[in-house]
Amino acid sequence: MKYVFLDIDGVLNCREFFEKTKPAERFEANELSEFERNLAHVGKEYVQRLNGLVDVGKVAFVLSSTWRIGSSLNHVQRVLHHQGFQGNLIGATPVHIGKRGREIAMWLNSATGVDAFNRAKSGDWPKFVILDDDSDMLHLEGWLVKTDNQFGLQDEHIEKARTKLEL
Repeated sequence: MKYVFLDIDGVLNCREFFEKTKPAERFEANELSEFERNLAHVGKEYVQRLNGLVDVGKVAFVLSSTWRIGSSLNHVQRVLHHQGFQGNLIGATPVHIGKRGREIAMWLNSATGVDAFNRAKSGDWPKFVILDDDSDMLHLEGWLVKTDNQFGLQDEHIEKARTKLEL
């Protein structure tokens, strides 16, 4: 199995997206549900690009975004599917104070049963990629495809991720 560790803010949305859609204006209405507010924060065009990594049965998606703290995995999956996502979230990284790279290593350790420290020394990780606009990946920086929070996920990021995943 190959894994995509997915951040949302700065990847599936960005400053340019918020300037165009102005979702904050929609929040003034008290009748909006959490689902509707979250839909306003995920751009369909970015989700369509993300679908370029979907390979059912071969690529699994893991939520590494801070969205995993305030929303259930099922809720985030529903939001992404509503915006056109064709893949599935199989889990979320643990919430650990510190760097996101540490959280991803903890998830990989738990999911694969091999000590993360030994994997880091040997470089013997399963195929994976991290889509994120932050750089706090520690020893996993080589697996990061860094987006720009001004523009979000672009075609060039998908190509880099496909190369890293050997798709």
